[in-house]
Amino acid sequence: MSRPVIGHAERKRLMLARAELERRQIRLAGSEMRALLAPVASGRRTSHARPRASALLAVAVPLLGATRLGRLLRIASIGLGALRLARSLKR
Repeated sequence: MSRPVIGHAERKRLMLARAELERRQIRLAGSEMRALLAPVASGRRTSHARPRASALLAVAVPLLGATRLGRLLRIASIGLGALRLARSLKR
């Protein structure tokens, strides 16, 4: 298979367009995650916790990969456990 010859300027424009598209996709994903994680009135907070967590995982797994995400969640849970222990010992 032969590829069509693309000029340097055309290739540069294509790369810039792809970079801009990726920036916009990341910005959109960030705003969607902020909307999912925004605090809700306390009465409705518990009913929204599980859907938010599953939506966050649905976004994070493809971005980070299951292994890396699992490692990050493990580290976060150990850190939160240590913080909770330190606070209980402080009282």
